[in-house]
Amino acid sequence: MSDNESAASSDSHTSSIKPSAGKAFAHATSFDAYFAAVVTPARTGNDVFSSLAPLEPEDYAKFVTRAIVPTPLDATPFFGVYAQSIDAGFNIMFYGYGSKLATLNAFARTVLAGRGPVLVSRCFAPRFDLKLFLGTLQRATSAAAPTVESALSALDSAPHPVFLLLHSLDKAPPKVRAAIMRLAAHKHTRVVASLDHIRASALFTQRELADWVWHDLTTLAPYDAELAHIDPLELRQSKDGSGGAAGAHARITESGATHVLASVTDRAKKLFAMMARRQLDSEDAEEGGNAEPDAGVGMEWDPLLDAARREFLAQNDAQLRSILGEFTDHGLVRVDGDSHWVPLRKDVLQRVLEKSGLRG
Repeated sequence: MSDNESAASSDSHTSSIKPSAGKAFAHATSFDAYFAAVVTPARTGNDVFSSLAPLEPEDYAKFVTRAIVPTPLDATPFFGVYAQSIDAGFNIMFYGYGSKLATLNAFARTVLAGRGPVLVSRCFAPRFDLKLFLGTLQRATSAAAPTVESALSALDSAPHPVFLLLHSLDKAPPKVRAAIMRLAAHKHTRVVASLDHIRASALFTQRELADWVWHDLTTLAPYDAELAHIDPLELRQSKDGSGGAAGAHARITESGATHVLASVTDRAKKLFAMMARRQLDSEDAEEGGNAEPDAGVGMEWDPLLDAARREFLAQNDAQLRSILGEFTDHGLVRVDGDSHWVPLRKDVLQRVLEKSGLRG
């Protein structure tokens, strides 16, 4: 066979295995797709959420008017199911996305009001605290004093159950939640509460939730009432050096400060209370009103360490830095050079101390 014939034979053999037009010769399997995804390098952008400047109130109002709001879901057909849980002696915890305020108020008017007195509390209100709650509870139960023990004694002789409707229970101060759990265990008390945070159940123990029934109350309704009490100054960064562009400190809110203090040690709480009182005294001396605080009202490191030693809160630099780290990581204490201060206005700081039981 000549070389030309061999080449022709080879070409004819090769052409016979070529795929037809439009058809792939090899097909990728699931294994190929897996390894292709694994070896592909991940691409991470430089944009982070913390670098975005908070919306001005005017911008927020403008965007809200343009937003597509889903039609709220109607939970009225399930009121009978909720009433069965109440009549069976259970307390109810409602969860799910969307504001539940209007729905639960309607449930209280149409169902609970016919079974006994209803005490409604908006736990998300900025001035809602244990003193306010116990004062209202005293009037509702005719208790002798505004204390949990007095209310429980009055409930022992109550002719009918007392219903507590609590909006956004996860926003309530820790002392209020503890009092509510004690009241919920009483036979003449029925508690109907709503939760907003997806991990709010972590605030309670299994023992506390033994007599509770959980119902999904997804309404898709906007949180207008819950957000109406937010300080407008918290929606924007300050125009001075403490805020500004990307990389600036995130402004901590009143509720955020309360939650941080509830999760730290007693020693850390005492250190924060000491710093806060000195800052308040400094602001009173300067007669700055409720202006945003700055490094001028803070404590320098050496005086802060000396004060911590006198109060037996920290004996050396390492201990003090460890305690302060719990606050600086959450933005509750800000450091500028050698000055340490709490970035909360005077009135807000006073409420945080009161809610955390640190006024004294």
